[in-house]
Amino acid sequence: LHYFAGFFLFVIALRVLMTWVYANTRSALLGQLMHASSTGSLAILLPIGIGGSGWASFYAVYAIVIWGAAVVVVVRHGHELVRPDARGAIPS
Repeated sequence: LHYFAGFFLFVIALRVLMTWVYANTRSALLGQLMHASSTGSLAILLPIGIGGSGWASFYAVYAIVIWGAAVVVVVRHGHELVRPDARGAIPS
């Protein structure tokens, strides 16, 4: 259960960041690169031979780090999480 909770929280935070990047760039490639870099980070940072409760702890810490980045984005950009020119509005 702890593993699932940590993984779930990590995935949600990563999706928040990926959505923000896509909404502001309209680039699916950047979203894919974010996903690939996250997966690569897991492969590099994950200790060899980790088991059971170690997985849960690892994902919990990783989720906290990713949520920290998501909070910075939300605090910094507030109500304007999507740039006005990225919303598809026709410039006047």
